This record gives sequence, structure tokens and C-alpha cells, in this order.
Amino acid sequence: MTYATQPLATEAPAYGAVDALTASGAVTAVSAEDLGRYLEAPGLVVLFFAGGAKRQRESHDVAVALRELLKDHAGQVRAALVEDDADLKGRYRVVVEPSLVFVLDGTVLEVVPGIRDWADYAAVFRRYLGEPVRGARA
Repeated sequence: MTYATQPLATEAPAYGAVDALTASGAVTAVSAEDLGRYLEAPGLVVLFFAGGAKRQRESHDVAVALRELLKDHAGQVRAALVEDDADLKGRYRVVVEPSLVFVLDGTVLEVVPGIRDWADYAAVFRRYLGEPVRGARA
């Protein structure tokens, strides 16, 4: 007798949180060609380099943290999921994926490489935006 194995209903796709960010509208997916236009608007932008088709599992975890921090700082910051492009990685000093790059008015303020503790992400957001506009978890 052969039994087909099926994933448990509770298992989420490995990178579902990354796709959910763009599907929900919380993050805008931008190509290399569109990134310059996206950054023309004033204000703080978080660029999410998730790794494109070769995403690391950690991209999912970073996406979850980013989603919640964007909610905490709603209206204060914009975020973009950046196309996997070697030139963009070099321009924005991305060495490790996933990475979050904080850009203000076209200037890179900080690159947060890899996966970090929640408190580390929250501290970076507070450094540039102040306290959250909704209940803080950090």
C-alpha cells in the first residue's frame, strides 16, 4: 500500500511572508529600472533585499518583522522589495541577503544584514522614526 504524503495545513510556504508583503500592499515590489523613481519621493524608505528567486529561508523571518514594524510606524516610512540585481546590491552595500537598507532622501543611512532579533530591528526603526505610532512590542 502506498500513502501520499501531504504537508500539514498549518505549514506555511517557506517564503510566503515575503510574497504576502507585496500582495497586501505593505511593500512595493520595484525593479532595478523603477527604484530610482521610487526613491525620488522624500522621506525614509526601507529597501528589502530578499534574494529574488534564490531567497534564503531567513527572508521569511525578516519579512514578518518588517511587516509588523511597518504597521507600528504606519505613515512614517515606505518600503520596497527590491529586485535581485548585482548592481543594486553593490550600490546599496548589500553583502548578505536578506538585508534591510534604510535610505533617507537618496542617502543610505544603514544596512541591516541577515536575520536579527526583533529588538534589533525595532531599535533601528526607532533610531530614524522615533517611537511607534501604535503599541510597541520591543
